[in-house]
Amino acid sequence: MKDKKKNKSDLNNENRIKNVADKIVDQIRHPATLFSNQVSAPVANWDKMFTDSILSDAAMKTMEEVSKINSLHNYQMALKLPPVKPIYLYDQIEETKPEQNLTSNEELEHRNIHLLEELKKAEISNAEKDKIIQELEYNYNKITAHNEVIHISSRIHDAAGDMLLEDKGFRKEYFGKNNFDAVVFSLDIRRSTDLMLDARTPEMYSKFISKLTNTLKQCVLENYGVFDKFTGDGILAFFSKKYTGEQAILYALRASIEAHRIFRDLILENRNSFNILLDEIGLGIGIDFGSVYGYETNSDFSIVGSPVVYACRFSGTLAGSTLLNIGAIEELKQIIPEDCLSLTETKLPIKNKGTATGYFVNLDWNRIELNHPAWLKNE
Repeated sequence: MKDKKKNKSDLNNENRIKNVADKIVDQIRHPATLFSNQVSAPVANWDKMFTDSILSDAAMKTMEEVSKINSLHNYQMALKLPPVKPIYLYDQIEETKPEQNLTSNEELEHRNIHLLEELKKAEISNAEKDKIIQELEYNYNKITAHNEVIHISSRIHDAAGDMLLEDKGFRKEYFGKNNFDAVVFSLDIRRSTDLMLDARTPEMYSKFISKLTNTLKQCVLENYGVFDKFTGDGILAFFSKKYTGEQAILYALRASIEAHRIFRDLILENRNSFNILLDEIGLGIGIDFGSVYGYETNSDFSIVGSPVVYACRFSGTLAGSTLLNIGAIEELKQIIPEDCLSLTETKLPIKNKGTATGYFVNLDWNRIELNHPAWLKNE
């Protein structure tokens, strides 16, 4: 009888091991870590396991004069504005080796592989097997929960990303599929083709552009914006009134000032990477405000709406300037005293459309107090 019971117990353990192993391997085979630096290699079966991972690697004279004044003002104001955190300052973002870029998911996946190997050892007891299986199931559930929101958590402030994992209602409240008011922020590297052609080597340009885009992304996140996507020669982001707060337009403007400073500092730091640096090269930033629609598809989160279109059009402004559409100006006037605001009207030619009116903005930041978003009030 003892032998039969023992055999039945062993059989139950084998089935449990097989079930948890199948789940773990399927999870590794179909990773949802789309925005991580590494993804696990495919696994033929859990007995063989995987032994390696692969690295996924990424106009007019009046307007011209106003742009130079606005550009200088932006640079001066960037020096005065205290950052929310210093993490996005260009000189504090260090290059890391691939093995240092493991996400929490990947660490858990590596741990699961080790645990599966431990299960194959004949000498371990049933009690030890139970303990390993419990840890495997815990890790599996944690990775699954993280995978469900990683396409959002990788694009928002770290504190918001933590809340997204801890509170299921947070995702529905701030990132559900619905219409919401948002400030759309479109950044374009003006004359980016010339910048690439004037680089001394492709490797030098790649290193510069990688550091620039990563730093600009962090700038958006730390100003409580949502990073939408890289556009090849720029970025698209948004600052919703629900997530960023009632001062979304101010955070977008602050991000634009800091972005111009980041570009200037980085281009000067890397001047030896280029044969020539043209004055016409810099960032053009377009900002608009209005109703957009948030949607998810293929593990992606993005927005659509006319403010997206016009923000992108307005990023065609001259290098070193930030140009606002009328919707963004109206929103700005709603939340700050008019004597804190100075506007300069200009014209922007829009391809296949005509000529649009845009506005350069100067704010008296010394009289403006920025508040953290409501979701961060307890942080």
